Amino acid sequence: KKKNESKKKTTTNKNKIETTNDEEKNEIIKETFWPVGKRKFVFVAKHIKLTNDNDKHSRDLYIKFVLGIKEDNGERKEDSDQENDLRKDREIDRLAGGKDSIMKTEVFKRIKPKKTVKAAKSLRSTWKGEYLDLESQFLQIEIWEWDRWIPHELLSKHSIKLIDLARGSVRHTLVFFRQDDEDQKLEVCTVQVELYFNEIFRFELEFNGWRGNELKAVDTGLLGGVPTSSDPYIVFWIERSFQKFEKGYAWGRKTKTEVQRNSLFPVFSNCKHALYYTGTRTDLENELLHIDVYDWDMGSRDTIIGQAVVPITGVLNTGFLQASLALAEQDPENPSEKIWKSVGMVQGFVKPRTLPTFSQVGQPVTVVPGINYVAVKILFAENIPSVDVTASSPFFQLEWDNAQAETFVCLKSKNPVYNHTIYFPIKVQNITSQILLKKGAVKIKCLDWKPDQLTSPSLLGVCEFGLESIASANAIPGASESKGRIFDAIIALTNENKVQIDSRVAIRAWFQPELSDVRIEVNQVQEITNNQTKNIIKKIMTRHEKWVSSFPKRADPSRSASYDVVYPDDELEIHFLCSYLSPMAIPDDIAFPVQPVTPNVIARMVRCITFATDEECFGAQVINSVKAIWMHPTHFLEMKRGDPDGHSIMLCNLFLGMNLDSYVCVGKLKGSLKLHVWVMTRQPNGNVLFWETIKGRPFVLTGRWKGMFMDDVI
Repeated sequence: KKKNESKKKTTTNKNKIETTNDEEKNEIIKETFWPVGKRKFVFVAKHIKLTNDNDKHSRDLYIKFVLGIKEDNGERKEDSDQENDLRKDREIDRLAGGKDSIMKTEVFKRIKPKKTVKAAKSLRSTWKGEYLDLESQFLQIEIWEWDRWIPHELLSKHSIKLIDLARGSVRHTLVFFRQDDEDQKLEVCTVQVELYFNEIFRFELEFNGWRGNELKAVDTGLLGGVPTSSDPYIVFWIERSFQKFEKGYAWGRKTKTEVQRNSLFPVFSNCKHALYYTGTRTDLENELLHIDVYDWDMGSRDTIIGQAVVPITGVLNTGFLQASLALAEQDPENPSEKIWKSVGMVQGFVKPRTLPTFSQVGQPVTVVPGINYVAVKILFAENIPSVDVTASSPFFQLEWDNAQAETFVCLKSKNPVYNHTIYFPIKVQNITSQILLKKGAVKIKCLDWKPDQLTSPSLLGVCEFGLESIASANAIPGASESKGRIFDAIIALTNENKVQIDSRVAIRAWFQPELSDVRIEVNQVQEITNNQTKNIIKKIMTRHEKWVSSFPKRADPSRSASYDVVYPDDELEIHFLCSYLSPMAIPDDIAFPVQPVTPNVIARMVRCITFATDEECFGAQVINSVKAIWMHPTHFLEMKRGDPDGHSIMLCNLFLGMNLDSYVCVGKLKGSLKLHVWVMTRQPNGNVLFWETIKGRPFVLTGRWKGMFMDDVI
């Protein structure tokens, strides 16, 4: 009965969404999709700086943070070290967290005019309540003037809704004012602070689609001799925490795959259970994931094949992880020391079952000793375009080696200043120039932040730079970031159509720590890229011709047709069509009104993305130089539009992420010479579904293959 009532309520709310305005629609979405129940958030105020904006007098000031205040009636004008008990009780009653929700900095004494001081320590507290309580409660920041003999005076205050704190930017710059006796606004001070407000959440990480490549051979067989194979399995674990003796802290932070017999290129089944982690998302992003590959032995202890230690930074955003394995061996020249030898690679998907409803922009990254990083510092940007009448609220999203990270948001700024450093871990033990080149360039996107987080950020501009720019750079004397090579540049941004716009971003990049043995020349990059492209295309075309020649000839020659197997992407680089396909997880920021999420729901979602021709997406000049352009799913999502082949690739990748037997089919419509693309899925009963992305639904073709036990075409 309760389930039926819940379904009726959800259906009613979905019908209301289509007939109400934006404000009412947001309220219905909150009631329908926000989970019910008490939540616990951790609040931290770090790097607190205060500037005295008074032009004439020095002051003794301190800052008070009041977390979870329910209303702001403006009654409190004085404060003292020994407050009245009744007034203190009345104030605590207005707080969700009780007396622990009131935090103070130390007193900054004799702050001279225009002088900036920094707090010696961070402030920390917790908040408990439901998601809906975030709408009605505030964080109040108060500026008090301290006096030894009389009660302290409240000079100014500023309130931030907790929901804006939970889904907003980490860094804040607040200017405080007060009114004098003549009702004139006077600046009191400016406060710069980083406010972290993250939910303590139990994460359940699933490891799906993992495979190994060129693993170390350990098993020698019955007759001994040289090892030829292994029986590998993978163990994933995060170091335990004894903060609490609960699941996700002291236990549950470990999982493993099934054993794959007699293989050096294994494809592992999904893990039996998830890896549990309890903490904030910031805590999880700064953890180290240990990947140990073992060889299973029946009568003895399992042998370690290789291991990797990978920071989780940025992995949750992309859901894909690739790590090179290494094994410590004794150095033959110096037996007392060990050297790390490369012993293969593993890759797969790391997908949390659920994520916290709210997340902040600009979360920090903790640099772990012993891990090599590519560090990129976003200094400032100039002439950022506006999406509407008002100025944009830009932030930068960086991507490298299947990891994403973001800067904080600069609200309503055309020329924002960041000085924000992002660290990408290098997931390789033995780093060489060839390995770094294969990982590609660092891609930078400028996005416009949306306060409600109900719509995806708008793309303002993109750019990129290669690691060869760092490797060929010189050291900058006096630079505090690194004593080694530093790449300083101001890079022009381009729009979604690859056309340069009048916007620039200043960056600084370096290796942390310095990789003195890695040297990359620009000519080396071009030569490697050109050779790889030529070899790939030659091999593909040879295999393609052999494959096509094996086809049986059609009885009706008029139905025969030939199609290209290579097409350029959005950057006009030639790729084999199969390389556009890769299992893709469902984006976490999409709230589906229909549960469970079935293939039909996914097809309807893809159909709702705008259809546009290549000319509309890239311009006539680009299209005139090539026959057609096939977009990668990442670029397709950035542009939020594309032709049927872009929709089909996106749909097929999502189906592959759902473990469906999916294919992209290229052909022509009946009576038409124009190329058309569909998605095909095969059912275990022998039926085939042809998905037409324009209509968002499948067509059933019965008995087209012999079912799941005999994979033969009829």
